[in-house]
Amino acid sequence: MGASDFHDIDIDFDQVERTFANSVQKAHVRFVSGQYEKKKNKALLEALDAFVLSGAIKLYREARGTKAFRHHTMLVHEGMRTAAHKELADRITDLWNKSGYYSATAYTRLRGLFDKDLGPVSRVRAGDIPTPNSFDEILPYLPKAIARIGGTRSPVLIVNSDKIESDQEKLDFDTTDHVWRILVGGNKLARGFTVEGLTVSYYTRVAKQADTMMQMGRWFGFRQNYQDLVRLYTTVELYEGFEAIVRDEEFFRSELRQYAAPVGGKPQVTPQDVPPLVGSHLPRIKPTAANKKLQQGAR
Repeated sequence: MGASDFHDIDIDFDQVERTFANSVQKAHVRFVSGQYEKKKNKALLEALDAFVLSGAIKLYREARGTKAFRHHTMLVHEGMRTAAHKELADRITDLWNKSGYYSATAYTRLRGLFDKDLGPVSRVRAGDIPTPNSFDEILPYLPKAIARIGGTRSPVLIVNSDKIESDQEKLDFDTTDHVWRILVGGNKLARGFTVEGLTVSYYTRVAKQADTMMQMGRWFGFRQNYQDLVRLYTTVELYEGFEAIVRDEEFFRSELRQYAAPVGGKPQVTPQDVPPLVGSHLPRIKPTAANKKLQQGAR
């Protein structure tokens, strides 16, 4: 999945209502609003519910011949300070334990989210992949999904640049049969760390540079047989920032295309001849940090 799978680029919805079928934003993006703890926990609980439901739907698909989903993960990223990661992990664990997943008390809430979100989105976006028509069809797979996520210890793993805590299980996608966990972390998760089976992302970390933000977009990637289940929980501000970066990149590519064709068998120009013109569709998002800039034209 790329940027066009999360952003309705160059689509005019002034005259047409957004639906799960015609809008990737409506299908895959859920906005997190409010800074109060109660509102944040409500959005985080919905993200956890989406993670549980999508896990059950994957098991439903496995039972109908779809290739097994070895890993199933959720990413939660609110900041880069390692000291805050333990607090966030504890908050998620507490929310998980109070959610009612291990009894039938959560089923009414899960049914509601399936009926308004995962069910209708999958029915119009899953294509030929087996898709449940009702919550009752995935009900038999919920206990197994919850057991895999909860495991025998904590459903949450902390992944950051510090040494992994000694009391938590090892995170290894290559040697572990099933990694069905909620991953909390900072720069290690945001940059260069491949998160296998990533299905739900809860992302609220603010960044001001385009290159940093693009490195943090871990929800982009190959999602075979579960693209319809992918959800991004983020703020309107961050979402608008990512969309502006997508537009900036397309503008930059169009600027380079005019020099792509050789003239007389030779390049028209070399990179040293023409400083790149970097667009800025959203002025508050800078292309990169000031200390990384060598030459830059701007529009």
